[in-house]
Amino acid sequence: MQIQYTYGGASRKTRRRSHGFLGVGIIILAIAMVIGFVILLSEPEGDGKVKLTSNDLEKDLTADGGTVEVEARKLPSKLDFQALAENWVNSTSGRKSVYIYDLDYDTPIAAVNETANYNTASLYKLFPVYEGYKRVYDGEWKTTDVLVAGRTIGECLDAAIRSSDSTCGEALWNKINRYELDKIIKNSWGITNSQISGLSSNPVDIAKLLQRYWFHPDFDNETLLTIMDSMLNQPPVNNGMCSGPCVWRQGLPAGLSGDNVLVYDKVGWEHSGTSSAWNYYHDAAFVVSGDHHLIVVVMTANLSSFNEIVNFGTQLREALQS
Repeated sequence: MQIQYTYGGASRKTRRRSHGFLGVGIIILAIAMVIGFVILLSEPEGDGKVKLTSNDLEKDLTADGGTVEVEARKLPSKLDFQALAENWVNSTSGRKSVYIYDLDYDTPIAAVNETANYNTASLYKLFPVYEGYKRVYDGEWKTTDVLVAGRTIGECLDAAIRSSDSTCGEALWNKINRYELDKIIKNSWGITNSQISGLSSNPVDIAKLLQRYWFHPDFDNETLLTIMDSMLNQPPVNNGMCSGPCVWRQGLPAGLSGDNVLVYDKVGWEHSGTSSAWNYYHDAAFVVSGDHHLIVVVMTANLSSFNEIVNFGTQLREALQS
């Protein structure tokens, strides 16, 4: 087991030596103080303890040289879904991209056409919703303020994700200013290949945004739980956007969801007007299966049926549970 040592708050002792020449002594002391100050600034802040850490164990050194176990967490087994993703992309019609990111190992485990840009359809709503929750947390916005059609900012932040409500999504987008949001996405979030004002993004950039949601540096855990509920509980809605009720979870969640698998999803689509073909059909999701925590982004164009995405979700679920 490879162990990494992290030191924090180390104490120092200064030793004086008597010299025959007072001036030389003062100069030496001054140099020592400068060097010591530089070293102090260069050291990371700590709690005064020495920690031994590895992937599966963290310990604190005690005063007598022993150790006390602080945390014991074994990472789940490593996954590799590259071949699965490639087979699915190559075996179905239309243009398709897949990107799967392992949050436990902080690495992608499948990437096929992952930097190809698509029309985002309703996936764009993930961007203004994140910024909106940040502004609420910062106190810049109030959830109780009315935003559009009698609905509050809080109601619209929820509806834009839970039911892909376009009126709310566009109102949030305009309140931020869509071109200002482009600047935030690029300069503050480091998402450089998307232009949300033009509804253009790719699976890698969508996954970067979902990582930001997951680690939520801009708001608290309670806010994240609110968002995750919006992404998990999404009943069908008859809002005139679909020929019947819009079934938000008919794609990736339908194939992936099952025993011990939770899918927190945002869908984006544009229907061609025919019975089954889709100009765009995208799913962006957090997938929690046992000890595994993944981001799965599927973006497609000219897809013959969303059942192809259902099939991909089923393959992923079977691989996760095998």
